[in-house]
Amino acid sequence: LRFYANNSLGNINFKEVNITKDIYAIFIDIINPIENEVFGVNSPGFIVEITSAFLNMTWYTLDGGQNNYTFTINETINEAAWDALSDGVVTIRFYANNSVGDIKFEQVNVIKDSSAPIINIISPTINEKFGINPPGFIVEITDPNLDTMWYSIYNSTYQSLNVTFIGNGTIDPAEWGALSNANYKLRFYANNSLGNINFKEVNITKDIYAIFIDIINPIENEVFGADAPSFIIEITSAFLNMTWYTVDGGLNNYTFSINETINEAAWDALSDGVVTIRFYANNSLGDINFEQVNVIKDTSAPTINIVSPTENEIFGVNAPNFSVEITDTNLDTMWYTVNNSAKYLFSQDGVINQTAWNAQTDGDVILNFYANDTLGNLANEYIIISKKTPSRAAGPDITPIIILVSVIVGIAVVGGVLGFLIKTGKISLKKLSLRKPPTEKIKPEKPPKEKVKKEKAKKEKKPKEKEKKEKTPTEENKEK
Repeated sequence: LRFYANNSLGNINFKEVNITKDIYAIFIDIINPIENEVFGVNSPGFIVEITSAFLNMTWYTLDGGQNNYTFTINETINEAAWDALSDGVVTIRFYANNSVGDIKFEQVNVIKDSSAPIINIISPTINEKFGINPPGFIVEITDPNLDTMWYSIYNSTYQSLNVTFIGNGTIDPAEWGALSNANYKLRFYANNSLGNINFKEVNITKDIYAIFIDIINPIENEVFGADAPSFIIEITSAFLNMTWYTVDGGLNNYTFSINETINEAAWDALSDGVVTIRFYANNSLGDINFEQVNVIKDTSAPTINIVSPTENEIFGVNAPNFSVEITDTNLDTMWYTVNNSAKYLFSQDGVINQTAWNAQTDGDVILNFYANDTLGNLANEYIIISKKTPSRAAGPDITPIIILVSVIVGIAVVGGVLGFLIKTGKISLKKLSLRKPPTEKIKPEKPPKEKVKKEKAKKEKKPKEKEKKEKTPTEENKEK
């Protein structure tokens, strides 16, 4: 079979494929189910298209041909055969033959999952009793193909409607109100998209005369200090009469009508430790009920042990380190003061605030360490230490050092000035020379005759003056 194509420019191309015509051939096309489709407890339907000129018979098998099921139209897989299969991959093979003896098949793999949703009832609990108020419920339902959830309430004489739900909540008030006082089964159902269904149920009792006490606060083992705890409880009964509580096993009872605080005097009379608070209620029919909660009373303050510094220890300008051991099961905050200064919070051993230390004068300094707990109990311990800083009068005499430095600086300045004057030629080293005069006599030299004549000539030209007698070097030295 050849396919041609050309374009407007005259170019042409073709592709071809070999085919066979066989009027006796059998063609099977599986429309449904599709590969790896998932089915539950209900067997799947199928749609197949089979063509042949001389078609004779069609059938399918689920177990590799051990059992065959003929069909003439599209229908549903045999339910008994499907039920006999284990969960997992199932191969459905469709066959057809013709009158000339040809046979052909096509197959598809599907998945059988007959597992139903898993249901776990958290509440109500078995044989739990309820009054006029409908009970709440908590159920855990798991399934990868979860579809619908619902519940019903029934016993041997009554069956409620099915009530669907999408999350945990409360039993429908109308359904609960229709029930008389009796024992019932509360059944929860769930199915999945594969048609698998499951249920779980729990026995409950409805009793409108019953007294129900729910303690909201305090909670079990909650800790309280010197102040009495408050309480929040919910009490329901069709014929409620009186409510009261006790903290000493019934030796003293305290009635109440609203949520309030435990009697302070009764609380103060209790020792530290576990305290059982028991709440009672009765009705006009004489029924009585109680619920209790254990709490802990702790009026002891934290314990403080100052490890360092030690009593009367002396410190200088640097603030001292401190180490304290503070113990309390409900420890809240730790801080210290320096001579009743502001608070300085700390969470571990450290150093006294340097600014606070600088503000103290020499002498005794009181370090006061505090700690409280979450119950309001407060404790403190203090220690007296001494601050002693060096005095100026007691310091080393630096006067000689100052004089020495001044002399060195002066010499350096004089040296610098002389060096400058010598360099600029304003002073000669010869003038600075300190030579001793010679001690031996020096023989005078006669001046040259020519020079004497010249000197005389000059003298003759000048006005007459008192001639000065020239001195010999020896005479000059003598005068000096």
